[in-house]
Amino acid sequence: MSQSVRIGNISALDRATPVLVLGNAEMVSVHGGNLFQENGQAIETRGLSIVAMLPGVTSHNIPNLAQMNAGVLQRDGQDITASAIRNPMS
Repeated sequence: MSQSVRIGNISALDRATPVLVLGNAEMVSVHGGNLFQENGQAIETRGLSIVAMLPGVTSHNIPNLAQMNAGVLQRDGQDITASAIRNPMS
């Protein structure tokens, strides 16, 4: 069975490490966020194959346009950004 997970964004500050660890999600969709990490850290991932950058809405029902990825995804210390990210069509 294919699993999907929807998130708005991930943001780690100071010395924190951003993490997106899932049991097994074929696709993760980021709705309106860009995954940029202010602290320069890569997002440690497990259990995902594709991360799609899609439009979304805030909790106040205000639309958020799909954004281009601005973060780095890593799995076991290896950069997987290019193979995992699906940016919105320009």
